[in-house]
Amino acid sequence: MNEKLHNESTNVELKGLADKFYVISKMMIDDKPYFLLENEVYGDEKPDVICDENKNVLIENAYNGYLDLFEDYENTPLANVFNDEQIAILIECHNLGFDVEILANSKYDIVKMRVIKDGLEQGLDVSKYSNPELTYEEMNIIFNELKFDSDYDDLFQNQMFSPE
Repeated sequence: MNEKLHNESTNVELKGLADKFYVISKMMIDDKPYFLLENEVYGDEKPDVICDENKNVLIENAYNGYLDLFEDYENTPLANVFNDEQIAILIECHNLGFDVEILANSKYDIVKMRVIKDGLEQGLDVSKYSNPELTYEEMNIIFNELKFDSDYDDLFQNQMFSPE
């Protein structure tokens, strides 16, 4: 029972839960692994469980995968990493289809997270500037270049195909 979880863990026993589980995915959040586990017998007929690598249950009834971890973050170790606004941005980015594991890193301060969210909302390729090693200023320059290119393309398309 003291073995740490890993990507291939099966037959996992968790304190306080009668069933056994297996790992279906791992997410790194601020360089710490968190695991989504599924019931060995009932599979997706029962809610998943989210644990840390030491098998501490963080979310017992995860109906929405890791999104539940962010939505209930006050009761998890994430409360020591993110504030309310950062969690709201993570959830919004998730809802926009972005891999929040990229943003779930304390190297992204709130202004960097906002630039990525803004780019997602405008349909920009945020992969061009979603590097936590970039400064906010560098991210913003790339964001504005992508935004300009997008606006120019929209203007060009409208002029070429607009009825006369």
